[in-house]
Amino acid sequence: MDWDAKQRFGAVGKHGSIAVTEGVIRTLKYEWLRHVPLIRGLDHLEQLLADFELYYNAWRPHSTLQGAVPDLIHAGHQWSPPPRTAKAVPAHIERRFFPETRITAFRLAEAAQSGHRLESLSRSHPASRCRSAASQPAGADDAAR
Repeated sequence: MDWDAKQRFGAVGKHGSIAVTEGVIRTLKYEWLRHVPLIRGLDHLEQLLADFELYYNAWRPHSTLQGAVPDLIHAGHQWSPPPRTAKAVPAHIERRFFPETRITAFRLAEAAQSGHRLESLSRSHPASRCRSAASQPAGADDAAR
């Protein structure tokens, strides 16, 4: 797979610099891999990383994007965070359970429009066992927990 990656050098704390990369690695370690008791080989690690890519880009809100997910911004969608004075929970919330890490992620349905690219990538991965719970309401109990 050709990622068309270019080596870049940047100052600490500048956009696109090593600080951004360190943030992704910290998220991978402390939000994702710490939930996995044992990595059972390279195939299992590859599956975990593919699932993390889906989680990080399509499900996890980013504070630097005011709560948006990167796929939403990359697809060119406009994002406005809910007002802090909001008193009701939106009715159009999706949920996805990642069984390997036992993490349940939530997002607004608008974010789903841009998530299809990574969703299909994850489904094509032979070892991927993520399951979508978009059809379940956010408050429903998950038997896998």
